[in-house]
Amino acid sequence: MSFDVDVTTTAIVNQLFNRLLAMNPAFKQSWPTEAEFKATKKEWILAFQDARIDSVEKVQKGLKELRLSPSPFVPSPGEFISMCRLTPEDIGAPPVEQAFDEACRQAHPQSWKPNWSHAIVMHAYQRTGSSVFLNSKKETSYKKFQQHYDQACLDYQDGKIMAQIEYKTPFSKSDIEEPETIGQYEFVRPGVLKQYEHVSSFEEFKAICDKIIKNDDTALRALVDNIERQMAQK
Repeated sequence: MSFDVDVTTTAIVNQLFNRLLAMNPAFKQSWPTEAEFKATKKEWILAFQDARIDSVEKVQKGLKELRLSPSPFVPSPGEFISMCRLTPEDIGAPPVEQAFDEACRQAHPQSWKPNWSHAIVMHAYQRTGSSVFLNSKKETSYKKFQQHYDQACLDYQDGKIMAQIEYKTPFSKSDIEEPETIGQYEFVRPGVLKQYEHVSSFEEFKAICDKIIKNDDTALRALVDNIERQMAQK
């Protein structure tokens, strides 16, 4: 079985092994023969490719932890890669528990704020979806958010999430002073319902759609008109 070996990753692993051997010459004893040494390096190269460790900068954190480690043994590729991963705290983001609490607050219209503590919190929230926070059990929503938060942290490390995204306030304070009520539904601000029960009639559904789209969305207006015609034919 053959594997494609990336030249850049190979260079990174070669530099890494030079550092490992310099820090602890006893590492050489882990590979008694040259063939074993080369085979080990190849496995590290493949592991780095899978983990997207594609720059020397990404191994600096792992090297720092390894220098402070009292263990005389060579870590496995997976162990070393884990050492290289940035934690939320490393990039100035809150720990996942605090990030989850922030996301839960942001999911409720009454407590929504335009600024987030860190970009990865916002991205994890968006990937999870506000409905998960509003309609799922805490254990379920926390698990889903944690997965997205971990991935957002990796994306940030890869340069995919570099800065806070500015949000435009979708409503003004005056919008929530006198919320409008349609049937059992109360609008805390335009387009955002306070209650999430099922619609009790088509008339309520149409009234809600009318309020949300404000007569300026052609596609949604056509959809509502089409549903109304179908209901009338039944």
